Amino acid sequence: MDKKDRAILDQLKINSRQSWKEIGNKVFLSGQAVGQRVYELQANNIIEKFTIKEKTEYTQFITIFMNSNQFELFEKIVKSFQEILEF
Repeated sequence: MDKKDRAILDQLKINSRQSWKEIGNKVFLSGQAVGQRVYELQANNIIEKFTIKEKTEYTQFITIFMNSNQFELFEKIVKSFQEILEF
């Protein structure tokens, strides 16, 4: 990986929706050269995957009725989920 590859990765981190041509203009390469370099970065496992982060924050109130007295165990399990903010 050279300085041009690093510059391409930096541009992808800033905005991965840029076209190869747009990235090329910023790193002084043709769009075709950027596309080829991205393909090689993928082939060499430097770029492993493209991801989407979906915002899924919801506030919900849940009532639970239990048929046992194992509340402490239940509380421990519930609190182990980082998505649960308050119990």
